Amino acid sequence: MKEVLSRKETAQFLGIDIRTLDRWRKIGKGPAYLDLTGGKGKKPCIRYRRSELERFLNASKIDPVMN
Repeated sequence: MKEVLSRKETAQFLGIDIRTLDRWRKIGKGPAYLDLTGGKGKKPCIRYRRSELERFLNASKIDPVMN
């Protein structure tokens, strides 16, 4: 199982559109990511650690109140 996922793989893992993932990254909402771009003017190279995605999902969990 891959530990580091591409943007496309991450979007599929989370069940969201890749544009949503990109928007979250730009506004600082989504999961922690790695920027492996390597310098100004280079094509973006964004990756996500599977462990960070699992942490993000766990932090997003909402338990309904039981009466």
